[in-house]
Parts: sequence; structure tokens; C-alpha cells
Amino acid sequence: MKKGWIALVVVLFMIMIAGGIYIYNLSKELAGDVAVPYDPGDVFVTNLSDGKSLVKVDLMLEVRNKKAVAGLKKINYKLRDSIISVLRGKTKEDLIQSDQWKNEISERIMEDLGIQDIVGVYFQEIIVQ
Repeated sequence: MKKGWIALVVVLFMIMIAGGIYIYNLSKELAGDVAVPYDPGDVFVTNLSDGKSLVKVDLMLEVRNKKAVAGLKKINYKLRDSIISVLRGKTKEDLIQSDQWKNEISERIMEDLGIQDIVGVYFQEIIVQ
């Protein structure tokens, strides 16, 4: 009989802990503290600064929360312009030799648009011709 009560208390305690963790994670997500992906739209195709090469880039941005996504949607045209500006300033060698331009894209967006919510820039496709 005692073992049954102890087992019941242990099971109830574990259920309470699991429920607490679930509620904590749910409240964190509802508060908007979870980084989320943002797709700035179509693929970027532009010429490079050397005038001879083209680049095609498909990328995703990771932003701090869902509020940031809503803000970016309103100014997506400015966001795309900032990204294209970075790409157009590169040469074929710049794009092939360095991965630093991910940071440049993020910094340019923050500088041009005053947005501090960009967590990361992730490439899905890069073609330099």
C-alpha cells in the first residue's frame, strides 16, 4: 500500500514538472523570444562590381522574434535594396574567397534600416558566373 502511494506521488510530481516546462516554453514562444526565419522574397540576381560577373543568391534571415518579422515585412523593399547593395559592391573573387559578406549583409541592414533584430544570414543557394 505504501509503495502505491509513493509511486503515485512520484508520477504526479513528474507530471507537474513536465507541465511546468511545457508552460514555460509556451509562454516564451508567445512572448516572442524565439528566433524565427524570415524570407526576404525572390532570389537576388545582380551584376558584380567588376562588370563582368553575375551573382544569384537565395538567402534567409534569422530574426529575434515574430515582432521583428512583422516589421521587416513592412519595409521588405528597403531590406532587399540593402542586400543588393552589398552584393553589387563585391567582385567574383570576394564572393569565392570569403564568407565575411554574410556579416556585411547583416551590418548593412542594421545600418541602413536601423534594425537590430538580425541574428543570422543563411544562404540556400549561391551561383557566381
